[in-house]
Amino acid sequence: FFIDSLRSENLKESPIALEGKSILFLNGTDTKGLAAYFSRFIKNIGGDVFASGNAQKRYEKSLIVADDLESYTLRRVSQTLNISDVRSKHEDQLVEEPSIVRADITVIFGFDKASEL
Repeated sequence: FFIDSLRSENLKESPIALEGKSILFLNGTDTKGLAAYFSRFIKNIGGDVFASGNAQKRYEKSLIVADDLESYTLRRVSQTLNISDVRSKHEDQLVEEPSIVRADITVIFGFDKASEL
């Protein structure tokens, strides 16, 4: 659609698009479509959503795991989704999700976000 192409053109110049961080969304709940639903928020502000899918286990609380804790994109994603638990991919061995190595930023949705759908 024409309107989508206009929005897409404008987002290419957004700070998130310019930073170029890849973002992976994982659903750590039993609520279908949770990761896909929230990934649209980030796409709409220029985020490069690499993929969305299911986590290997269930999570009570949502969290974000990232390569660069100083990233503008990370701060914006955390604020937009209201997720305060942000961890370094290199320092946190508690998150046992093999797919986090595929993206610069991984958002794992827990049951605390399922009620927002």
